[in-house]
Amino acid sequence: MTATRHLAFSLALACVLLGGCASLQVDEAARAERVCLNTREITSFGPLDDRHAYVKVGTAENYLLTVDASCMGFQFARGFMIADGARRICGDGFGFVEFAEPGQGTRRCRVEALEPVPDKATARELIEAEEEK
Repeated sequence: MTATRHLAFSLALACVLLGGCASLQVDEAARAERVCLNTREITSFGPLDDRHAYVKVGTAENYLLTVDASCMGFQFARGFMIADGARRICGDGFGFVEFAEPGQGTRRCRVEALEPVPDKATARELIEAEEEK
């Protein structure tokens, strides 16, 4: 009876430990894919359509920023800034951008994704490919 309990305990412990290791690997993979920008390095920020903006960082880095679908007026926005004076913005669903919509005042939208692109043309191609899905 003791050997059976010992075996059951060992198996349960192995499952817990292995499960913990597996979740640790997933978290590390998710962190590796997370893209963040230092807001002080952003040199330009402009809308491409109702959900996307082209962001230029320094002179050589370009990003496609995607906001949530419920963001109204994004395409016609002016005066973009990162909400709450954040030093970094990430494409993880926790960051926000603010902008002035003509005739409507200030709006705030959640950033869903931020992905590096080589140039604005590629950013537009990604948007078109997304719309075709």
